[in-house]
Amino acid sequence: MTAQGIESGNILDNLLSRTEQYLNNAKSLVEERTADYLEKNRKAENLLYQLLPKSVASQLNHGQSVTAEAFDGVTIYFRDIVGFTSVSARSTPMQIIALYISW
Repeated sequence: MTAQGIESGNILDNLLSRTEQYLNNAKSLVEERTADYLEKNRKAENLLYQLLPKSVASQLNHGQSVTAEAFDGVTIYFRDIVGFTSVSARSTPMQIIALYISW
């Protein structure tokens, strides 16, 4: 084999090796981003089901439109906690939630 043939083989081997590395990296990146997307989608769906009635959340989750409902009466509860701003500035989010639950 000539020196040129050996050099061509090395170039092709190098190119093939780099292509394999690129594909492996791309595959890992796609898997990582897919897992991230699925996790965020799961969290968004859980939030949807926590904020809305199950029937409404299910319709929205399946891409269906939701018809507005009318109710004869509702209750709205407002809460004012004296000193809440200063308490919340010194508290973690979980402590604030615990405070709300305890009242």
